[in-house]
Amino acid sequence: MMLPAYLALVVALFWVCLVASRASITFLNRRGLIAISGARSSHKGAVPQGAGIAFVPPLAAAILLMALINDSGSFWLIVVVATAVLAAVSFVDDIREVSVSLRLSVHFATAIALASLIDGPYVPTFFLLSETTGRAVLVICMVAWINLYNFMDGIDGITVVQTVTIALSAAALLIGVAGHGLSLTVMVAGFIGTAALAFAFVNWHPARAFMGDIGAVALAVLTGGLYLAAQRDVSIILLAIPALFYLLDGISTLVMRIVRREPFWRAHRSHAYQVYVARGHGHDRACAILIALNVVLLAIALIPADVSHWTRLALAVTCTCGVLIYFRTARALQSG
Repeated sequence: MMLPAYLALVVALFWVCLVASRASITFLNRRGLIAISGARSSHKGAVPQGAGIAFVPPLAAAILLMALINDSGSFWLIVVVATAVLAAVSFVDDIREVSVSLRLSVHFATAIALASLIDGPYVPTFFLLSETTGRAVLVICMVAWINLYNFMDGIDGITVVQTVTIALSAAALLIGVAGHGLSLTVMVAGFIGTAALAFAFVNWHPARAFMGDIGAVALAVLTGGLYLAAQRDVSIILLAIPALFYLLDGISTLVMRIVRREPFWRAHRSHAYQVYVARGHGHDRACAILIALNVVLLAIALIPADVSHWTRLALAVTCTCGVLIYFRTARALQSG
């Protein structure tokens, strides 16, 4: 596809997602799908929840259309179907809470189906994994990524920021490191980033709508698919660098909760960025810091090839840990 035609599709997707996101506020309010402040939330008052229903269908349709136009085989069809299944279950979870066991069963079943059906080149075989072992590792990683992405969606705008970062970074690495032009994977990255950016107009602090589980889980599956497609041409180490904040905050918080013998599977506000916001610092300030960090992380990932991947990863981890420590140790702001 020529660049002008693709850009026209990107603009169309942006406006469809933006208009639908704004319209979803009225739709969700009328049906009483409201997020009330609770154990997991960092907001006050009642905010419409489940607005991912506005951008997930057009985003999935755009990816499917592009895959069909490019005759790319079955990979993105499988990813889109997996996204649709998990999005549907997640929207039910937004409406009425689904049990943890049922939710995880669907996550594992969908991940197993996806890992079994995708072609061999999409299976991660880094660190000398065999293809069979790679498929098993993929199932575990996909389920973990879905739940991490969902749990990290705890303040206004944060998942929008992280999704745009992942999409932009994957495209930049494919173009700058792998030498891709306007490949299908680059185009899908553009679609994912565009849909997330459009949703930012109703999700930036103070949020007028939350994407809910349907939005966070769908974006997790699609970004996971993006990583699987991109890792054929770019080292998974470089791809992971722009996602380090979500990975390290999610993993470190889980470990701390297990060490403290807390029921880690329950809703909470223990992530570093949530601690920062709870001490009086704004959602938008926390997201601005994350944006700055992600710019640095992308720059590290794009360092010229004479610097080893492991050196870049070590530098990126150091920068990310610095932000996490700052979030957890920042002084509380006095109210009034």
